[in-house]
Amino acid sequence: MSNGNYYYWRVSARNAANQQGPFSAISEVGCDTQVPGAFNLVSPADNTDPGTKTPTFRWNASVDP
Repeated sequence: MSNGNYYYWRVSARNAANQQGPFSAISEVGCDTQVPGAFNLVSPADNTDPGTKTPTFRWNASVDP
């Protein structure tokens, strides 16, 4: 896969009698090989105890270069 390219596909299945079914809708995926910028953790703060075994992490969005 190459950066900036889009790829398309569709699928069809066959049953035990080798009869082919209809094709699916066409799907698309784009390829982005650029590494995003670092995330900035907002909470919980570094080296703090959130007081729970299931903390909720919040961070600022990363930005693509």
